[in-house]
Amino acid sequence: METVDDANGASVLEAKLLDKDSNELDLEAILSDLGQFGKFQIIIYSLTILPILLISCLGLSYIFTAGQLEYR
Repeated sequence: METVDDANGASVLEAKLLDKDSNELDLEAILSDLGQFGKFQIIIYSLTILPILLISCLGLSYIFTAGQLEYR
């Protein structure tokens, strides 16, 4: 990503990302500068999802183990 300042004090990156008409950031330009979903993002996502899955399984198991069944 380019961060060199121009004569007006705005960075080149800001000039590319700002929409000229409405002063809003252009999401497509930001995503194209950041790049694609790579190996690092897959690892981080997997490590984040793993504890969530384990905790949800424990919460679900409580439903089956805590019930009091009436018999005889």
